[in-house]
Amino acid sequence: MRALRECRLYGIIDLGYIPQLRDCNRVTEQMTHSLAQAHAALGEGADYIGFGPIFATPTKPDYKPIGLGDIGHVHLDVDIPIFCIGGINIDNLQQVIDAGAKRVAMVSALLKAHSIVDYARCATDMLA
Repeated sequence: MRALRECRLYGIIDLGYIPQLRDCNRVTEQMTHSLAQAHAALGEGADYIGFGPIFATPTKPDYKPIGLGDIGHVHLDVDIPIFCIGGINIDNLQQVIDAGAKRVAMVSALLKAHSIVDYARCATDMLA
């Protein structure tokens, strides 16, 4: 957690990845909506990417869901952390994991949860 505070990172981040960051003042995340955009983000020097929206989500109503099909491909082709995002919740998380996801970001599902801590713990256990 000390590294997280020192880097002043906001949003989605994998705590295990922090020690690998070379310059905490220059962490670059890019949101990508296709395999081609993920490749471009890698070429542009992104430290990690968001990949989605996987499913329809109220936080991005104008974006068409990209589905599960490219999750496995992006993890094979892109060698930086990838966070699948968009409409992911406990009910569909196993599908996302089965498609090849290693990391996810949940927004609406967490905010709507009766207990954010319990919901996050359940999701973390599923990803372990």
